[in-house]
Amino acid sequence: MKENNVHSDDLIKTTISAEIGENRYEYLITATVYGEVIEIENLFLQLPEQAQRMMLGDQYDRWKPRIENFPNICRFALPIATLDLHEDESLEPLLSLIRERKKALNLNDLPPDLGKVRDPWTRDLFELFHFSPAKYLEIIRKSCRSLSVLLREEEQRLADACRHLGYYKFPLAPAVVRSVLPFMTPNHVGRLAGEVLVKFPEPENRAILLELYGSEPYQNIRSEILKGLSVYQDQEVYDIALKAYREETKTNKPEQLVTNILMALKNFHTPEVTEIAWEVLCGPLRFAGNEAEKILRSRGISDGDILDRIKPNFYDEKKPEYMQNVLARFHNIKNPYLLPRAEEFIWILPRLLEKKQNLNIAYATPSLIAKRYNASVPDHLYQLLEHASPFVRQAGVIQIGVICHQYDHVNFQFSERLEEKFFELLKDDHRDVVKEVANSLGNIAGRVNKAAYIPKLLPLVENKDVLIQLGSMRAINRVLEHVPFDPAICPTFLEALKHTNSYVRTEAVKGLQYASDPEIEAAWKALKDDPDDNVRRIINKEPSRHEPYLKVLQDLSRRSKRKARLHNSLLFKSYYYLQALLRKT
Repeated sequence: MKENNVHSDDLIKTTISAEIGENRYEYLITATVYGEVIEIENLFLQLPEQAQRMMLGDQYDRWKPRIENFPNICRFALPIATLDLHEDESLEPLLSLIRERKKALNLNDLPPDLGKVRDPWTRDLFELFHFSPAKYLEIIRKSCRSLSVLLREEEQRLADACRHLGYYKFPLAPAVVRSVLPFMTPNHVGRLAGEVLVKFPEPENRAILLELYGSEPYQNIRSEILKGLSVYQDQEVYDIALKAYREETKTNKPEQLVTNILMALKNFHTPEVTEIAWEVLCGPLRFAGNEAEKILRSRGISDGDILDRIKPNFYDEKKPEYMQNVLARFHNIKNPYLLPRAEEFIWILPRLLEKKQNLNIAYATPSLIAKRYNASVPDHLYQLLEHASPFVRQAGVIQIGVICHQYDHVNFQFSERLEEKFFELLKDDHRDVVKEVANSLGNIAGRVNKAAYIPKLLPLVENKDVLIQLGSMRAINRVLEHVPFDPAICPTFLEALKHTNSYVRTEAVKGLQYASDPEIEAAWKALKDDPDDNVRRIINKEPSRHEPYLKVLQDLSRRSKRKARLHNSLLFKSYYYLQALLRKT
């Protein structure tokens, strides 16, 4: 980039020193007062290659790419540094001169003249910072903070910064990624290909991905590179994906590889693609099965056709590893009466959990049972609670707790018989069963408004197992949301305020906030300076620290006239990120 059409008053020249490897290298930088890099020169790079090799020795191949790449990275880092978001001292001499020149030109308190900024990255960054309302600035600064590592050699942080750029779809994210690829390990290259470059289908990115795919050092990350290529949907990518499926999945079918292959093939309406989709759909791979189902449905395949293929796996006792994929397919069937009966979903649990103790199966079945619910379901679930296997007992508790909590429309009858069995299981020998019962009782108690559950749960608060403590306290707190406060919890919860675990203290505070007692007020004062943010927030009756940001983002979401642009912007995605944080706190 040359100095043409840039006023001399706007230009600053100085030398900065960058530490690369065991040496320091000087770069002569020409930049504008706005932080836009015009030109960078380096004496080392002007030397003949033989001289460079003599200076670097056996480290030539390692450090030469970084020395060459410093100007590219500096182009992205300097504008960020002018916004006081950079921690690297190597740019400080240049930043000092920029500050002095701005002061001399009376530019310190003025936004930059974007008409004088030609670099798209710098212009977009400045527009975001200087022309967004002031109340949004703190959110934007925090969201962009990870970009401040671009000049560092900390590979993990550098990779994270690039992924951050890709997540928020900064326009020049691909250029930043292409600049850092030469000194990234294959694993990081794979993640950047599959998470960043995939979002920017540009010819230059396609060429780089094809080169990486055929390169020997990157054979182990072909799956991620194939994901990056999947957006191009051309004949060359089709041939690569088809060959990968035929050759690399003969004996073993890695889930991520098969998923990425299907993503690359999805828009090709050929018999080969349809055949592969059916094969994956009827296999054990759940997430790859999602892609396979999308392909088949885009070709007009009906619910009935899919069920005809996958139902045999549901009843085959020799294929327990296929069940998660089968259940995932069942969830997408629109007509519930095509599904197996509710009792059948209950009967498969002992068979599956005795052979493969994976409780993910137990969390996949409640919604299916609810779809085919009938009056006999509680009795069938009761049988699971009496099973010899603790995994089956835990699965039975999960079914009842989830159905009661999330599927009110089925009107599940939590009978006295089930209630007594749950109280009996609070003394079970297996901690996970006890924890699950406590959690489910909290959900059920809130639904049926039974204060009588509190005395049954209270002894578990003194359990030595922290998870059981937390489960019982959360259950009691959910009950207290619906029934009058029970003073009996005060001594136990006051003792829990002294616990070293901040989550236990938080639950204790949540429960005691419903009480009014002098002893509690004394304990309250002692916790005003608690090291845990959630404890202090409840004690001091403060909103979540994320609440102000959420309100700002909500206001922006309502008032923005550029909704299409907002949808892909950093602010829009921050809005949902902060909503998730609020739910956690």
